[in-house]
Amino acid sequence: MPKINLSSKGAIHKLKATGKQYVVWDEKETGFGIRVGEKIIEGLGRPNLTWFIMALPPGAKTKRRITIGRYGEQWTPTKARHKAAEWKAQIRNGADPAAKQKLAAETPTVIDAFQVWLEHRPRQPILPTIAKYRRYIKNLGQLERRRLDQIDRYDIAKAFRLITAWRGPAAANKSIKLLNALYIFFADDYQLTNPVADWLKKGGKKHTEERKKLHPEGVSFVLPRWRKAFDDVVTDPLVMDALLWGFYSGIRVGEIIRLKFSDFELERGSYKITVNKNDIEGGKEWSLPLNHQLADILARRFDNRVDGNPYLFPSKTSEGTHVLGHVIRDHTGNLYTNISNAAGVEFWMHAMRNGFLTVASRGLYLPDSMVKQLVGHEPGKGDVTEGYKNAWTLGQLRTVSQKVADRIDDHVAGRVEEDEIDGDFALNDPRLQQMQQLMAA
Repeated sequence: MPKINLSSKGAIHKLKATGKQYVVWDEKETGFGIRVGEKIIEGLGRPNLTWFIMALPPGAKTKRRITIGRYGEQWTPTKARHKAAEWKAQIRNGADPAAKQKLAAETPTVIDAFQVWLEHRPRQPILPTIAKYRRYIKNLGQLERRRLDQIDRYDIAKAFRLITAWRGPAAANKSIKLLNALYIFFADDYQLTNPVADWLKKGGKKHTEERKKLHPEGVSFVLPRWRKAFDDVVTDPLVMDALLWGFYSGIRVGEIIRLKFSDFELERGSYKITVNKNDIEGGKEWSLPLNHQLADILARRFDNRVDGNPYLFPSKTSEGTHVLGHVIRDHTGNLYTNISNAAGVEFWMHAMRNGFLTVASRGLYLPDSMVKQLVGHEPGKGDVTEGYKNAWTLGQLRTVSQKVADRIDDHVAGRVEEDEIDGDFALNDPRLQQMQQLMAA
């Protein structure tokens, strides 16, 4: 079998089809060669040329031909030579590149990986959520059809820039976050390096998302207006109770509508929710305290329970399931808009979480770690000292949960004065008054 310089494209292009396959070896690198196809390929004007190495993998008794890939843009002479050297080093260290190559060939594309990931979710998302996930995948453009092992951090950086320009910062964050979840899910099965993690490690940054804030007048302004608007606008008792649960608990709408009667431990005065870190990654179960306001709603929902349906907020159209978030949102046409108009101040479901947290932290000055635990929020990872402390007990949380709910009622009834929240400093000491006069002179 002939030997030539396989680093030379000119020498490679002179290889002719002879009617049967043959092998040409590199004159420098032992065991590195190219297989020449038997006939001219139409459109190429030459035979197929396939790079390979001949080596003895671990556990094999005879040398085997291990294919690198077809000659062309992906496998230039330089790239093929580097891959050959890399694989030979792996074999010397006891690894089998052929096995890795086979595994790579079986690695799913992004779109196929997404389908498998979706089927193995612990809790199947509702159809609108699935549609949203599909948009995130579609945003990835050409990466959608690439195998997971064919994407690197440069691809991630490029996709992030393009999605940001095309769909906006929030869409870019969500699309890359979903891709990251796919790599986490498949990493062990296909021995993958996560290019999203690599991009972040090498300086890539997601966009900082601005969170929607309450009206600048604060909770003493919005809470009574929202509560009155509930009575003016809401006609369905189920929707009213769902709103009030958010009003007095601060948990998310998805957590509210999935509440089951079996989630409640009345002897402990608590209930369980599954908190999702976000809409893509997995969830964690939390025990939260009941206060008297929530207990009243629970009793009312029990009185209005549907036989055979385990949910507090049952669907009226699908047997055995819970009401969907969009059903609440679409009550009276557009519930949030109608409440906003009636209240004279903007309302959205998550705003009640903002209000609950604001009352707890700004009105009652509760520690941040306690406030987060009250609404099932993961504690921050930045505070090392906080990590040494035990979690707040259920009894402690129940006590402060009741204080927050009562404080909310005080706001609704107008019993909280503004200067109680944002009071001016009372300058009563005559010595300080004299100091102020001297400094103003």
